Amino acid sequence: MKILIVTQYFFPERFRINELALELKKRGHEIRVFTGKPNYPQGKIYPGYTFWGIQKEVWNELEVVRIPIIPRGHSSIGMILNYLSFWVFGNARVKMVKGFHPDIIYVFETSPITCCMPALRLKKKTGVPVIMNVQDLWPENVVAITGLKNKAILYMLERLVHKIYLNCDLLLTASRQFIPSIQRRLPQTDKEQNKVKYWPQFSTVDSNCYKAHGKREFFDIIFTGNLGEGQGLELVIEAASKMRERCVRWILVGDGRNRESLENKTKKMGLDKKILFYGNREEREIPQLLHQADVALLILKDSPIFRMTVPAKLQTYLACGMPVLGCVQGEAKKIILEAKAGIVTDEISADELIRKAQWISNVDKKQLQEYSSNGYLYGKQMFSREHLINQLEEEMRGLSNV
Repeated sequence: MKILIVTQYFFPERFRINELALELKKRGHEIRVFTGKPNYPQGKIYPGYTFWGIQKEVWNELEVVRIPIIPRGHSSIGMILNYLSFWVFGNARVKMVKGFHPDIIYVFETSPITCCMPALRLKKKTGVPVIMNVQDLWPENVVAITGLKNKAILYMLERLVHKIYLNCDLLLTASRQFIPSIQRRLPQTDKEQNKVKYWPQFSTVDSNCYKAHGKREFFDIIFTGNLGEGQGLELVIEAASKMRERCVRWILVGDGRNRESLENKTKKMGLDKKILFYGNREEREIPQLLHQADVALLILKDSPIFRMTVPAKLQTYLACGMPVLGCVQGEAKKIILEAKAGIVTDEISADELIRKAQWISNVDKKQLQEYSSNGYLYGKQMFSREHLINQLEEEMRGLSNV
């Protein structure tokens, strides 16, 4: 098949769409990627790229077309302009894929949902079916992150989301709890309701060589991924400040809008030796960093949307056989407990995080090893890369009649 991938984010930005594109290429499909200039999460255009003009490149034998995009910076206004610019420039430049006649268009939708608009514009001109992988639920995600309450803006967002969902041919979601929210925005016909399907994210690594450590100076709890608004990592700082006398250390690997403020607060409170910031690391480094720690942390703010969310890092933790300390509710909590891969706080609070961190730091090696084995086996069964991509190919062939 000829597959056009539309995504606001792509390599060298680190998102799961990179691995999916490579896997589809390996299976013999002809892939073209339509994306923006890389600027996430630092908020500025990466070296080697410029704001103006179309840039075409080849990455691992994948043809990539990059359109202008306003870098997100570190302000709310910058992020809004960033979101709108991909929509505007994308609609104007989606014709740059002329000469490539796709059988299917695949949209990787992590915020903003407007990244789908260029794909729908191309569908209107060519009739090519569109699959959207819904990673973030709008407008719920916007409300949770920004606290937006303006009824007029929320109404406009609702209408936009309805239009996008209605015009997509298939809607895939990584969380079962997203499905009712998506379906209620669609006509109540079997055809429309049945086009919403559960398709979880697969892990991009498979490295089950975790070994529970013996007695060390510190018991290390590691977090990997986006240091953003939604993660609620302020609770880690609060927990660390109340556990100064405990031999527990928190390691934060990654980057994001909140990294600078988190680092400044850590220094101001004199917690430099209790909370370590490792910065952005290559994907291939993550398993080794995880295995140097004792437990992996999964944390999200407590809000209705985040109770429905399953962060992709959970699949990575399971694939690496990491015992999990969860400070989450809803779907992610359900998976951790169902997998018997670790423990989860009863509520999202610093005191509860402290209580569970103290407990898991005192369990014996045998228990940690059991969490490790349970999680790894569950991940292999539920989030198999080969099985999930087979499913995706079947859906693509069914829509494109190829």
